[in-house]
Amino acid sequence: MTWWASKQAWSSCFAAPSDWLVELIVIHACQQLQQVDSSDEQAFTLADKVMRVLEIFANFESIKVLWADSGTALYALQEIWRPLLSHEPLFMDPLNPYCNLVDVNSFDAHELATAAQPPDCFDVFKREAAQ
Repeated sequence: MTWWASKQAWSSCFAAPSDWLVELIVIHACQQLQQVDSSDEQAFTLADKVMRVLEIFANFESIKVLWADSGTALYALQEIWRPLLSHEPLFMDPLNPYCNLVDVNSFDAHELATAAQPPDCFDVFKREAAQ
């Protein structure tokens, strides 16, 4: 998915998601899919996972991911800086309880959400396949 993000025409670095953020979104998407069917880790194909990541991207302007509520973060839920909990969007860094990776002062989620809207979100894959 970092490849997909690198192929988008972001208007500025403020609009481009970092590789770290994209990788965390992929992890988050896979965790969500596992929760749906924890009986079989192989139940979801790569295409299912890509679709889930794109769905998360498309709805990114209202996302709220804490990590600590699922035990994935290196900190407890109570350690998150309280004012961050009211931010929207909110995508916590699982290593730092004081860092919203999508703070509106450093990242504009609108272009990511727009780029992930179907059917246009598949254009980069189609162009690559046509080569």
